[in-house]
Amino acid sequence: MDCYLGDVTDLERMRFAIRDAHFIIHSAALKHVEKLESDVKTGFKTNFLGTQNVADAFQESKSAVSGIFVSTDKAAAPITAYGVSKLAAEHLWLWNNTFQKNIRFGVTRWGNVFGSKGSVIETWTRLAKEGKPLPITDLNCTRFFMMIEDAAQFIIKGLVNNNCGLSYPEMKSAEMIEILKMIWHYWNPDKEALFNVLGMRSIEKLHEVMLTDGKSSHDVERFTKEELKQMYEVWLGKSGD
Repeated sequence: MDCYLGDVTDLERMRFAIRDAHFIIHSAALKHVEKLESDVKTGFKTNFLGTQNVADAFQESKSAVSGIFVSTDKAAAPITAYGVSKLAAEHLWLWNNTFQKNIRFGVTRWGNVFGSKGSVIETWTRLAKEGKPLPITDLNCTRFFMMIEDAAQFIIKGLVNNNCGLSYPEMKSAEMIEILKMIWHYWNPDKEALFNVLGMRSIEKLHEVMLTDGKSSHDVERFTKEELKQMYEVWLGKSGD
């Protein structure tokens, strides 16, 4: 494996990194929702123009076969700059199928990867271990979840069986309050869960959707408490906690 320092906003660097590539998995993005709201221009520069650079550089590779753009459920009926930037990038990526047929461009979209870097799982774990109250926006909030291994397998499947369109996995969801309580009781088994309800912000949805007219995270099958605990223990093992 060759690793390079670089930035997707640098077209020449993308040309260098992607030269002679057969396959591309494009997952680079600025993903902090709140920070993108305060710096929309930079967010679009990375998430939209960066995607254009990756696509343009890939098309210059004489070996190019298939490319996958990794998107998010926040691109479905978006209400934030982040969601809009990812939806626009989806359209831009798939547009490359309209004027050439030699390279397949496909999009994968899903919800939260359980315990991904910077997620609330990390924050709740740190506070629960300290016995401090855990913050939550709304007691009824739900989110789609999957494990990182499942996400990786879905990307590879999409890369090999690229349909030049949007694909998404069947995902279960979880009530965030159930995950909060599970984490709290994992570290404090004999204490009642402590938490603070912060209230929903304008940049957040109570429930997410994978498609604009699809089922929301409130309406799909939920993870059981046992499944959530198993996912958490797997994540703990990998995080070293």
